[in-house]
Amino acid sequence: MKVVYDPAVVRYDDLLERFLGEANLHTAGKPQYASAVWTHTPEQTAAVNAALAKVAEGATRPVTLKVARAGEWTDAEEYHQHYIQKMQAKRGW
Repeated sequence: MKVVYDPAVVRYDDLLERFLGEANLHTAGKPQYASAVWTHTPEQTAAVNAALAKVAEGATRPVTLKVARAGEWTDAEEYHQHYIQKMQAKRGW
């Protein structure tokens, strides 16, 4: 999922805290299902690494979240777009 945000409205650290609270940080198995953060600046990379170090202190399993520099973004195929909304409509959630 690509997140576009306005730093005048929400802080990067707040987005990061929310993501780390929701993401599976201990993924094993297929890499396409692994959680990851792609950063755009050295400051974002430092923020992610600092937050992960705090999470790892209290973790009972290794934190395997991938952190890498962002490259060019490619959207997934159309049938992957708006997946939650499609499943809600299909399943009547």
